[in-house]
Amino acid sequence: MGKYTLVEKLLKGKAKTLGASRKNRRRLMMNVFDEKIEKLLKDIAETEGFSDYEINKADGSIKGDGYLRIIKTATIRAKNNNRILTLVVKSASKSNALRSQIAIEDLFQRKIYMYDTVFNTFKTFEEENELQPCNFTPKLYNSLREKKYETLILENLKDSGYKLYQKNIPMNQEHVCLVLIQLGRLHELSFALKYQFPEKFKNVVECLDNCYLKTILRSKFTNNLIQLCIKRQKALDEEVDKEALDTYKAFIDTIQPFPESLLESADEYSVALNGDC
Repeated sequence: MGKYTLVEKLLKGKAKTLGASRKNRRRLMMNVFDEKIEKLLKDIAETEGFSDYEINKADGSIKGDGYLRIIKTATIRAKNNNRILTLVVKSASKSNALRSQIAIEDLFQRKIYMYDTVFNTFKTFEEENELQPCNFTPKLYNSLREKKYETLILENLKDSGYKLYQKNIPMNQEHVCLVLIQLGRLHELSFALKYQFPEKFKNVVECLDNCYLKTILRSKFTNNLIQLCIKRQKALDEEVDKEALDTYKAFIDTIQPFPESLLESADEYSVALNGDC
């Protein structure tokens, strides 16, 4: 009792070795890119004039922060001088379970189209009309549309002095105004392009499907919201809080129909939206 036979010791040692090798493999996989992303990065390096270089990877966000995507950073570093190019790599989750619930492929295809086509069209429109550039998006260096490998490789805005806002700190009025002003400038480009070149605008936006709303309708988001409201409603007193209860009941009845109605709400004042903004 308490002692291992030679076979047990060998098996135990083998298990430890296998466990360690699995950890090492996972650690190694975390430090390299998928070969498809690696090729995208090499193409960028060659396009940007790098010859003798190395590519290093680091985490771009805490696990879970990316939600539907995996965010990494890549640094292309020249070996013969101090030149570097830092990039943000956004790749879609490959999880079959997640993809069965959420239209990840559609969401990424739309995002790539926005950067590759819509934003470039707006930029050309600004240049042709000698408008001050808005610069509200990072530069797109490369992308991949292949299913389960959907990827965007963008300029790392940290190099320009930007910082990721801490999500646990509420935005103040100045911050909210800054965001809304930039969204307003984005939307005014839609109006201007539609006014001057209606056919061009139509051709650019006609393939923009509202996949974000469809994702909400496909998922349990609205049901979860309804259940949350019902739970809060039960905390109210039927006599003391009658007015609030009536308001809650009326609101709950609108939760499911509201996103459905938005799918049919596009009109002459609709603009090209970047995601849910």
